[in-house]
Amino acid sequence: MVDPERRLRLRVTLFRTLLVLAMIAFVYGSVAPSAPGPKWGPGAVLTHFVVSLGLGLLCRLGSARGRFAFWGIALTAAGIAAAEAVQLLIPAREASLLDVAANLSGLAAGYLLGRAADARLRAVGA
Repeated sequence: MVDPERRLRLRVTLFRTLLVLAMIAFVYGSVAPSAPGPKWGPGAVLTHFVVSLGLGLLCRLGSARGRFAFWGIALTAAGIAAAEAVQLLIPAREASLLDVAANLSGLAAGYLLGRAADARLRAVGA
């Protein structure tokens, strides 16, 4: 049987690894050439929101009972801003404040969803 301390460390390591992989995928998707078609619209905004929602959820649930969630959120927000800033340097890409707003609101929603899920898990004793 694995002791609870070790299980928590494994859980944190797993979620931090997933967070790093998600950020790499997010940044790659931001700098890869776009497919032809509309550059923005409800579908694009929803995509940005959902991806960032997952990142916010990973930041909250991946930290040891939320202690390091602030740093995860701060680094993810910085990554989002950096990805949009890099798009200014790539001729085939367009940076958008709407994308940044959708990303940051998704990040906040994911964090709050993770916080609610963590509170529910604590209430049932998991």
